[in-house]
Amino acid sequence: MSTRDSAEAQKRYFAQQSVRSLRGARTHGRKLQVLMETISPSVFPIVVELGSGTGLHAQALSRKGFRVIATDLSHEMVYQVRRRAGAADSLICDAASIPLRDECADMVFCVATLHHIEDPSLAIKEAHRVLRRGGVIGIAEPNPLNPWIFFSTFVRWNTEAQRLRLTHWMISKYLSLAGFVLIRETSIIFLPSGPRGLERILDNIERCFESLPLLQRLGAQNVVKAIKGSADRDSDCLTHSSARGERARKTQKSSI
Repeated sequence: MSTRDSAEAQKRYFAQQSVRSLRGARTHGRKLQVLMETISPSVFPIVVELGSGTGLHAQALSRKGFRVIATDLSHEMVYQVRRRAGAADSLICDAASIPLRDECADMVFCVATLHHIEDPSLAIKEAHRVLRRGGVIGIAEPNPLNPWIFFSTFVRWNTEAQRLRLTHWMISKYLSLAGFVLIRETSIIFLPSGPRGLERILDNIERCFESLPLLQRLGAQNVVKAIKGSADRDSDCLTHSSARGERARKTQKSSI
């Protein structure tokens, strides 16, 4: 398939996804939970999401007090963000060219976005540009080592083919080349969403699986987090330093 045909397939895919009802709410919440561990709005007030989709994450983080800047290339998706997460700012843009000034964000994250980008390394370099020193990037991507992810990729090859390249090793390599220092790598989610009453039970079962080395790498989602700058020098960012929090609250008032 040519690059142009692939781009058209992606455009049709996102237009369809933008009007579908939310599925897999528990697994979406689980990804966000792991990505945002140790991240507080008092210390990391300004969060940029690359590939915001229908605004589920932007809505959840806005309610927790973060200032969220949601970005997506799809007009349909951004419309859904504005409808669902009115408190979040939203931009229609390419993840490899974000119309924000240098070092304006405290965190950048993306969920199942990079495998839809022709060159994921460009988006990661752009994230490095907009992050302040000590800022954190969090990435969640489908794990090609998971049997279900591996075989389902071939069913939706037109839009999901790059899943097979984006192993956690490749994501870590892109981050390192962009100048990030890795702080966490893990795999999560082993069970599909179930009835709301079973969510806590399913989460606990998954955490047990994650603690087993032989299963840990087979989770459906790889999560990789990294910091801009030296992890030792900027460790206060991850321990919610009160001084850093005060500076962050003052900075939040400045313009993007």
